[in-house]
Amino acid sequence: MCTKEEIDSQIQKIFSDSERNEPLPPIQGLKHPTGPGVKFYLGDFREKEVDMITKKARTKSAPGGDGIS
Repeated sequence: MCTKEEIDSQIQKIFSDSERNEPLPPIQGLKHPTGPGVKFYLGDFREKEVDMITKKARTKSAPGGDGIS
């Protein structure tokens, strides 16, 4: 048997990182990713696009966590 404080102290020792605020040194040989080859469209959805997606959706799917099929 042990106290809650002893458990909390042990957990703090095991799972804390005293150097977590220290910046990491540069890693030699690490490749940096290139930019995307295709520019993403970040504008609003068009009604036609939404209609196409909803028509393709399966109508006999199991309900999700919110209960909606």
